[in-house]
Amino acid sequence: IHGVFPICSGGNLNNCGPFTQPQFGQEGNEGVNLFWSPGFAETDLTLEKVTKIHEQIDFRLRVDMFNAFNRVNLNAIDGNANDSTFGTSTGTSTPRYLLLGARVNF
Repeated sequence: IHGVFPICSGGNLNNCGPFTQPQFGQEGNEGVNLFWSPGFAETDLTLEKVTKIHEQIDFRLRVDMFNAFNRVNLNAIDGNANDSTFGTSTGTSTPRYLLLGARVNF
């Protein structure tokens, strides 16, 4: 798996790709909140059927779909330059799942 940023040979991060370690006692030049994680999008849907059983009694059947289109949402990118997984996402969020419910109102 290759991340957003190149991994240096031998684990040397001092002169690797677009990022370099600042000199000892110096601040880096990455701004605050400029390094974002991948986008997150999820569509939730609910379907409900109401059936009259009697004048004052009804039956409701409901299905809730979370992440209905089953879009893959990646977890946050590892921003620690000393990790071997720097610049990669090592997991995903919850896939599509359904919740079924039934209810009788009287």
